[in-house]
Amino acid sequence: MHFSTKIGRNAPCVCGSGKKFKECCWSLQVERARWEELEDRLRDAIQRFFDTERFVDDFTTALSAYGRTLEELDDIAKRRLFHDWYVHDYVIPSEGASLISIFLREKGGSLSELERMTVASWAKATMGFFEVLEVKSGVGYRVRDIFETSELFIFDISSSENLVKYDVLFARPYPIGSIVRLGGGGKLLPHTALNDIKKYVNYNLKRLRKAAGVSDLRDYFRSNSLSIIKYVGALEKGPPPTVVTPEGDLILFSSSEYSLKEEKAAIKILDASKDFRYVGRDDKDESERYDWVTSAEEPEEAKRPEGSLSFKSFLLTEEGGRNKRPLKVLANLSLKGDRLKIECLSEQRLQACNERVQHLLSGLVKHVADEYKEPYVKEEGEERKGQPATTRDEDRLPPDVEESITKKFFEDYYEKWLNMKIPALGNLTPMQASKTAAGRQELEVLLRDMENMRARAIGQNSAQFPVEKIRAKLRI
Repeated sequence: MHFSTKIGRNAPCVCGSGKKFKECCWSLQVERARWEELEDRLRDAIQRFFDTERFVDDFTTALSAYGRTLEELDDIAKRRLFHDWYVHDYVIPSEGASLISIFLREKGGSLSELERMTVASWAKATMGFFEVLEVKSGVGYRVRDIFETSELFIFDISSSENLVKYDVLFARPYPIGSIVRLGGGGKLLPHTALNDIKKYVNYNLKRLRKAAGVSDLRDYFRSNSLSIIKYVGALEKGPPPTVVTPEGDLILFSSSEYSLKEEKAAIKILDASKDFRYVGRDDKDESERYDWVTSAEEPEEAKRPEGSLSFKSFLLTEEGGRNKRPLKVLANLSLKGDRLKIECLSEQRLQACNERVQHLLSGLVKHVADEYKEPYVKEEGEERKGQPATTRDEDRLPPDVEESITKKFFEDYYEKWLNMKIPALGNLTPMQASKTAAGRQELEVLLRDMENMRARAIGQNSAQFPVEKIRAKLRI
């Protein structure tokens, strides 16, 4: 067994579990090695079969149907995906069958029973969409078919190094003996693509069942694999959406610090203002909290960047009186002793709130500084254009301190997120959605999106979503 010379049985397991190799993934490696020779032998035989003059014209026709030239299949991943489709799904016009089915028909008699059964199972294998549930780096990963909910462990060393939990794979699993492997081609997508994939497949499956006599899910994936490949390619090429405020401004954590005279006088003015709403006393830092609000009924004339996602502001309901009106929170204020702080999610909102506070509390506040932070931790020495001189290296916070502040900002934000109305949850808050089975199911999708994005961001100086704390709060 080739791996035994590299990894001792008592050495730490390659998957990173902390267990000894013999107590963790040794049995998986042994089982994989057991079928390696059979797989290699059959792959070589199939390759030799179709790599002849007999199928040269068919190869050219398949390339044309695929919509690519050899030059356009310019990397190994693209070539492998085409090759996988060509062997398994493309129907040779003169034969009325796929290459692997022709091989089985013509060469099956010369194969052993095990070889014949293995090729037959390969010929039936179809592409599908799978959600990664667990990764054993250097060994393989456990996946769930997102349409059939069945689970498989895929033995694949190379791709296990690049996957994270809740990634979505478009690939062709196939059995080899007692284990499952993946075909040579496939696509990796973020978890945020999962709902779009479900809608696309369910819609087309329903349509084709009526129009083309497609009988089941596997039949659909087999007979429509090329259109699905192109759809996945479009998903893959699309840039990640930019997140903006409802006004169309880019999300940017923005804050202003003020020195404050006569806190009680300032609180009295804020209490009397229709623009500010008292939230309560923050038990953590003993500050008085206010929200800067506006009517949620006012139309938002946002000109959002193409392909962007709008961040929906926290909606409240005005308490008291018969005519309750929904309110939209634009910024948060905190007052404590001789300090006042404004926090919001865009530079434009901060500027507008600064103007309002300075006008309303004229003579009571003095502006000290503005601070802007992207939703990730900056590399040391990186500066934001337009930043004042306080960003000089000697004035910078140590990286670990800056990261700690950013982490707290995210955690505080997601504390508020728990009570925000989320469109994806039917305009319920996460806390409200967690009370029903359907709501918890929708929440699970959102939280897996967050976990997947967080795992993908590790090592890229990204602030981390406190998903575990959110799950604990929601009890899911």
